[in-house]
Amino acid sequence: MTEGWHLDKKVPIALIIVLVIQTVGVVIWGTRLDSRVEFVERSQVVIDRDRMIARSRDTALEIQVGRIRERQEFIVDEVQDISEKIDRIIEGIN
Repeated sequence: MTEGWHLDKKVPIALIIVLVIQTVGVVIWGTRLDSRVEFVERSQVVIDRDRMIARSRDTALEIQVGRIRERQEFIVDEVQDISEKIDRIIEGIN
């Protein structure tokens, strides 16, 4: 005859209660930990997205600044050319 699983009567009820409470506590702790990790992962996705947007804005600003510098150099060159022409005209008059 095979006997199924059974609990010895020598096991105190307090031990069973402690094990049940401990198991419930571990399950609650694991659930909270999971939700905290999920929150951190979502936050990291948002932070990564914001960094990517900031980098693309920085790149666009760098391009604009580069274009402005090129225009500034062109304007300075043109003003110098005009100034030289005016100087030559004044020298020709004198």
